[in-house]
Amino acid sequence: MGFTPFKAFIKGGADYNNKVNLMRLQGEQDLRKLRATATAKALADSAGSTRSFTAGNVSLMFTASGEKDKQARNSANIANFYNVLGTDKYAKFVKNANAMGAKGAEKLTQLNTHGKRLHENWIDDNKFVEGNDKTAKLVKYKDITGMYKQSLGKGYGKDFITNIVAPAYQVNYSRFAAKYPGKLGMQSKKTLDSDGMISYDHIPYLTKEVYDSPEGQEIVKKAREVGKNENRSYVEVLSDWQIGTNKDDRANVTKQRVIWDIYSDLKASLGSEGITDLNNASSYYKFIASARRKAMDNQVTGTQFANILKQFVPNIGAKKESDGYIYADKTTRAELQLLNDRKHLMREYNIDGEDAINKRRGANEASGIATAMIKQINQGKLQVGPGTSNPLVSKLAGTIEGFFGSTGVFAGLGSYSTWLSGGTGIEKSMASRSRLSTKLNALTEDMKLGDKPAARRARIEFMKFNLAYTMASAFQGGTGGRTISDQDIENMMNAMKFDASSSEDTIIASLNTIRGIMQDVSVIQGMYAQGGKSAAVGFLLENTNAQFGTDFVGDGNLADYAAARLNKKKANPNYNTQYKNIKNPNFGQANPDGTTDNRKRIIVPK
Repeated sequence: MGFTPFKAFIKGGADYNNKVNLMRLQGEQDLRKLRATATAKALADSAGSTRSFTAGNVSLMFTASGEKDKQARNSANIANFYNVLGTDKYAKFVKNANAMGAKGAEKLTQLNTHGKRLHENWIDDNKFVEGNDKTAKLVKYKDITGMYKQSLGKGYGKDFITNIVAPAYQVNYSRFAAKYPGKLGMQSKKTLDSDGMISYDHIPYLTKEVYDSPEGQEIVKKAREVGKNENRSYVEVLSDWQIGTNKDDRANVTKQRVIWDIYSDLKASLGSEGITDLNNASSYYKFIASARRKAMDNQVTGTQFANILKQFVPNIGAKKESDGYIYADKTTRAELQLLNDRKHLMREYNIDGEDAINKRRGANEASGIATAMIKQINQGKLQVGPGTSNPLVSKLAGTIEGFFGSTGVFAGLGSYSTWLSGGTGIEKSMASRSRLSTKLNALTEDMKLGDKPAARRARIEFMKFNLAYTMASAFQGGTGGRTISDQDIENMMNAMKFDASSSEDTIIASLNTIRGIMQDVSVIQGMYAQGGKSAAVGFLLENTNAQFGTDFVGDGNLADYAAARLNKKKANPNYNTQYKNIKNPNFGQANPDGTTDNRKRIIVPK
């Protein structure tokens, strides 16, 4: 019967998939070989012959090489191709062909097909394959644009890469645009930056009337600045930087202008060059905090504000260098750059990219729990009816109880059990653990009392414990081997100013604060995980929280910052810049109370 999916299934799906992938790769390689062989034979047979292409006043004549060696012949043919095109003849040929209608389109297709075949032959000679026949993996090809740099110039441009080079590599034009943003990308941007590219239904506030107005032109001018900085169309920037989700908000030009006012404020405060030294950026925290408060008050999301701030920060990732290759796997280049970025960030700033991913995951989980709790409490309110002030009356008691059921947001008391056992990832503080243990042990007994007030109080307190536990995991990098501080759990529980007698509105207000804090942490850690300029933004926002947070001046501990925000502490109006952020020389060492100092960076006087 031979190799069949059924046999593979018996052996395991993974084995089958592996074989399928190998067969597909082998098929692609065989097809390339056949095509290359056929083309090479045809070219060899026509050694010394010429091919001519004419469009208007541009005539191109290519001569086939007579080299016997295949690789030498393919290299000679490519060299002849670029020599004939010179620096600008391709662009002139395209212009003339486009003016000739259908006949010109056919001429252009013939030229592109010829050029693509020559490139395919050269590329096949310059591929790098790892492994053997059983594990063969096509890794990369030599990048011909590195040898013939004129192909990136105005005389070639996007059309040449799109119609000849990229198809020969079997990749998209975007691969080259991303690799050479200062060349191809800028040419692409200029094409997209025509006024006709604006879709007014997609950007509802920018009607033609608004666009033509001084206000509209000012917004477009700023969007062009950002687009040039990010190497993309200003239209994309306008789309990404819209505020709000409902139709009325998006159509309100006054509301939409706010985000561009914030951009201008930061530009004025941070200077035209922006921040150049992150380790000496404390003088900017006040301005960043103020701008972020304005953003939050006007429906600008945390991610949007981070992207605004990204315009004014240095790239703190590893240096990006063109390596002279086009990778077969489209993700390989990005993965390699990200890996290098993370190594650089760890070495220079003590920022752990993998740790950031875990923290972001924990923050999203905590934010999701807070959101689910708000939703369930609001649903319970509706069930009880208007005018109810106590969340544990009638059916609302069942809502709270449901938090701990098998399908509830906390799914029982798993967090408590893990914490109680002192398993992996728990940083014990004897004083805090003693207080918490005494309190929670009593609460577990109270929860057995059915619908009595003590049981209701216990359910509320356990709800707070589980949420505080999840928040602590977000600050420490999740529960997968990271330390969760007893002190942080206790501090955040105490900071949640609600109990069994609190109104729904009080509880919801506290949960909304928690959700906001966790969303903020998610944005920061997500920026760290991206590396480069995004990591610089994460660094600034985290240190802004620590030194001059939205509502709090702290000492660099984000768990303390969260507790302070829950306590509704306000920022110090007399904030000064006499402090700086440094690596903690005692990081990882034991404190007098037996805990471990986990602050990677601390605030000290200048």
